Amino acid sequence: MYLENILQNFRPKTILKVSGLNSVLPKWNVSLVKTFSKTTNVRHFSSFSNIKAESLNPSYLTGFSDGDGSFSFSIIKNKTQKIGWAVRLNFTLVAALNSANKKQFQLIKDYFGVGQIIERKNLTPKSNPTVQFVVRNFQECILIRKHFENYPLLTSKLVQFKIWCLVIDLMLKKDQFNDAGLNKIIALKLYSPKGLSDLLKLNFPKYKNYIQPCPIYEPNFENLNISWIAGFINADGHFRIQIQKRKLKENYQCVPVIQITQHTNSLIVLNEIKNYLGFGSVKIRKTKAAADFLIRNIKETNQFIEKFKTVKFLGAKALDYSAFCESIILINNKKHLTTKGLAQIVKKISKVNSKRTNFKTED
Repeated sequence: MYLENILQNFRPKTILKVSGLNSVLPKWNVSLVKTFSKTTNVRHFSSFSNIKAESLNPSYLTGFSDGDGSFSFSIIKNKTQKIGWAVRLNFTLVAALNSANKKQFQLIKDYFGVGQIIERKNLTPKSNPTVQFVVRNFQECILIRKHFENYPLLTSKLVQFKIWCLVIDLMLKKDQFNDAGLNKIIALKLYSPKGLSDLLKLNFPKYKNYIQPCPIYEPNFENLNISWIAGFINADGHFRIQIQKRKLKENYQCVPVIQITQHTNSLIVLNEIKNYLGFGSVKIRKTKAAADFLIRNIKETNQFIEKFKTVKFLGAKALDYSAFCESIILINNKKHLTTKGLAQIVKKISKVNSKRTNFKTED
């Protein structure tokens, strides 16, 4: 009854679904819990409240940018310019809107010493509110460039950064103010994720004369380290626990899952992470469009936690991961084999992601 009483307090739309608990809670279709986050010490889940901007690990920031960052530029009509057009640079980091992620971005802003923090709410009916760290000023973008030259990107986002830098180089020479230079910048837009707009094609038919080869994706994995991986997991990784009814037994099996997902054009990154950590597996999905780095057992989960226990983590995902690690402690101590212990795990992991309302400390 203890577990049933806890589960009865969950809303039907809760993200927690625990498979195999039908005998305990009728009408529940149980599956898994997603918790997007990062690691903390398995024995002491410290918050990031005492982390200062100067102590942020630059490789961590690069890893986070490899996942949730973007390097872009736009060409817009501008009557104040003699040529009639203006070039705008943009570097952006994005996260879900909450107080913990806002604090995370404030630390990043203080670290770089440039940029703005912007909240975006209800852009479309289906979109979720986000907080963004944005750098648009030309001189400030040069400072951002220096960071990523010193602490290079490793995913295919490196190509977009190289294109972004080519635009900066042209702008340093003031080429955006003449016809040939502007056409060179427009030609580079061909390699952006959204490509070249019909408006630009119509207004700049000569851009085809200035097309150059796309920069090559050549990551240097000597720059791969535990801090970069932690930042990357904060952006593109997630943690969940699958709770399943054991066959021929009355108790339940708790399977921890650590997963990082990437487009297959960055498959090499997942393999390098696997090689660096020395455990886990990499699997390509049936669609061939995406691949996953996976850890799906308690032994490798404990190895993972041990490797990441000294890393400083930021944002709401750090709090979520604390709940994940606390659940792992219960599993290590076989508490999940008891009704009370399993209920504790269910209660902890039910507080993460959209169910979390406290973004300061773990209850």
